[in-house]
Amino acid sequence: MILIHQETCTGCQACVKECFMSCIRFENGKASFKGEKRCITCGHCMAVCPSNAIETDLYDNQEAVEWSQDLEMATTEGLFNRMRFRRSIRSYNKKLPEKAVIRQILDGARFAGTGGNRQALRYLVIMERAGEVAKKAAEVLGRLAENGGFYASAFKRICQASQNGQDELFYHAPVILLIIGNRKKGFNVKKDGGLATAYIQLLCETEGLGSCVNGFFGDAFEADQKLQSDLGIREGECLVNAIGIGYTDVSYLRSVPRKKLDVTWL
Repeated sequence: MILIHQETCTGCQACVKECFMSCIRFENGKASFKGEKRCITCGHCMAVCPSNAIETDLYDNQEAVEWSQDLEMATTEGLFNRMRFRRSIRSYNKKLPEKAVIRQILDGARFAGTGGNRQALRYLVIMERAGEVAKKAAEVLGRLAENGGFYASAFKRICQASQNGQDELFYHAPVILLIIGNRKKGFNVKKDGGLATAYIQLLCETEGLGSCVNGFFGDAFEADQKLQSDLGIREGECLVNAIGIGYTDVSYLRSVPRKKLDVTWL
């Protein structure tokens, strides 16, 4: 939980005012933690303390970075350009991204918000078995196509393409990233994973990597227990998103238009 060092606390009450769960009280001129049953360890109190008197026993406190005007931050224009130039990539070259690069991207995704700060996500990075996993998923979709339904023709096409050596799920991306949520630890893992996905895709752009989220893999995943077992999925876990990642084989010369902004002000 939260640890407040009384010897360095100045009694400014910044943490008392910032804690939206009312876990910190002002007693005898010092801040005192009283939120053993309510605190979600969001860290806001740590972030606002001017004397750095607050720590947590749950995480590595050395990971905290002190704010400075010299820190490199994305500008509004720069971040906006990353967003509008991002493409869903379906053509990759054969260069395999280094594990260190993928790790750095996922390290950034850890800081995406999660419901109740539960942080109930983990990541499964498939590199050596990417082609095998994509092929197995396509086979499952082929079986699902026999049941009919709205996507039956798409499932059948993906399966037939796989049989002919083509990957119409991840388009031969050298990396398949699965975001896995633990429903026993987090009550909102689907939304949490959506936030993490946005972080991952933008960070991929900064590393020169392309990415594409694939929804059909989720249909195969949910329908096949053997596929889940082969991937080491644990009890209580679910697939949140599947993302193909790799270096693009296409050069894009401009951004493209989208629908006009639809916004209502109340």
